Amino acid sequence: GFSDRYLANEEEIVRGITDLAQQIAPQVDVRYVDRLFRTIKTPYPGIPGVLKVSEREIAGQRDAAKNIIEVSLRYEDPQTVLRHEAVHSFFDMGLLTGGEQRVLKAKAKEWRTRFDVDTRYRNLAGDETALNEEGIADAYGAYRGGEKFGGLIQPAFAKITRFLQRLANFLRG
Repeated sequence: GFSDRYLANEEEIVRGITDLAQQIAPQVDVRYVDRLFRTIKTPYPGIPGVLKVSEREIAGQRDAAKNIIEVSLRYEDPQTVLRHEAVHSFFDMGLLTGGEQRVLKAKAKEWRTRFDVDTRYRNLAGDETALNEEGIADAYGAYRGGEKFGGLIQPAFAKITRFLQRLANFLRG
């Protein structure tokens, strides 16, 4: 079930997340759910060609084809989840120049280690592009949560933030 803190402040928490969603990803349909699960298929140990299917609870997910982000309200920090999922849309929208993407991708391996991406996203094993994007998304979530990044990382993340703020202002009128 939900934590006592959540139950006592549900309306305030949902309102805060909704406001944040309008600021950072107004073009995306953000949905809040009690719980989210992802089906994981991994090779069954010792039996070639057989997959082990399991479900894992997740904090959020994005469906690019439908332009939907789902956020689990059971997760301890739904705002960070929303920011993380929104960063995937930044790549889809071509928001960053080739140089900015190279700078972020150069740090992606480090962020994958720092944020334990390869373990958390075992279902993406072997897909270096997807794993790197998860590392970048985690780092952007940390940035939007107040962490400072040096070098050319800060301007790239700031550009994403400014773009989304302008888009949100435009859509709100």
